[in-house]
Amino acid sequence: MSRTAAVVAGVLALAAAGTVAVVAARSQTDTDTTDTTEPVATAQVSRRDLVIYDETTATLGFTTSVTVSSPVAGTVTSVIAAGDHVDPGTVVATVDGAPVVAMLGDVPNYRDLSRSSVDGIDVRQLESNLVLLGFDPYGEIVIDEEYDRATAAAVTLWEDSLGLEGDGEVAEGQIVYVPGNLLVAGRCASMTHEGQSAARVSGACFAMGEAAGNAAAMALARGVAVHEIDPAALRAKLAHDGAFLGDAAPR
Repeated sequence: MSRTAAVVAGVLALAAAGTVAVVAARSQTDTDTTDTTEPVATAQVSRRDLVIYDETTATLGFTTSVTVSSPVAGTVTSVIAAGDHVDPGTVVATVDGAPVVAMLGDVPNYRDLSRSSVDGIDVRQLESNLVLLGFDPYGEIVIDEEYDRATAAAVTLWEDSLGLEGDGEVAEGQIVYVPGNLLVAGRCASMTHEGQSAARVSGACFAMGEAAGNAAAMALARGVAVHEIDPAALRAKLAHDGAFLGDAAPR
């Protein structure tokens, strides 16, 4: 072998040895790093319900009354008995022999209504009641502020049901609007200071909201007013859904 070839071979050998050394060093470094990693602490996580409640003694009942009066003058020929429930469609009185019917709403009936009437919120209020009472059997009413053909047709059906000659127009004295079927839940409910101290927390507000929602759904499904639903049935539904009623542990 010539001197030049020997030198080249020696350089290649050193280069190969250096490569092996670098790889070995890197492999050793990776191993050392892995071995020195601190173990990760673990803990078991469980999911539970947080229930906060308090008990208080209270009396639930009607706290407000509504005065119903006819917007037109005349002779009262009949009137509903004191203490009777007033629902949408109830004839609360007759004036000069003509029925005065209660409907739900906050805006008083202050004018005659017909297809020539100017749009207004009182028209929307009337349409909502006509739909609620079932006088829109084909679903033609669009609840808005316009007294249109569908509104007049529903009014005619309603007047016919009262024994009147339906003409599709509403006289000012035919309807008296009263508030009703309003459920109040949460912190806005009226109660004593002791009751408020327990009911103001979120858990109680959730419970009242669930009860109010179920009560409204049951009343709608049965076609009755909210006060006519069976309290036992409401409690059974809430218990079935896992609501906390204060007399058993929540599920």
